Amino acid sequence: MTSSGDAALSAWCREHLGSGAARVFFEASSMSRVRGVLLEDGRRIAVKEREASGRVLACARAQRAAATAGIDCPALLLGPVGLAPGTWVTVEEWREDGSPELPPEAPERYAALLRRLVVTLADAEPEAFA
Repeated sequence: MTSSGDAALSAWCREHLGSGAARVFFEASSMSRVRGVLLEDGRRIAVKEREASGRVLACARAQRAAATAGIDCPALLLGPVGLAPGTWVTVEEWREDGSPELPPEAPERYAALLRRLVVTLADAEPEAFA
């Protein structure tokens, strides 16, 4: 999946998600490699490859906890799972870009979201995110 092309990505998606990749519609790299993938069954997903680390595990736990608490975030569908030695993959639902325009009540909404995250992740170990 990392370098052998679309056929390998499609086979990986079929094995792990039950549907092959129809096409990649987005790709970016920074701290991780992210690909937006349209599956043959019509689902749109984000496939993220990262260096295996405790931080990736902590972030996955936090993302699942936030979703379970009803915080609006992409659902983590799979992972982290090993891809190759030292590389993990996560798959989450694809979210379209939001609006660049902030609503007038943005500060209050962000403050409320921050409070919910702090309460939801109160038991998380901060050093796990380092």
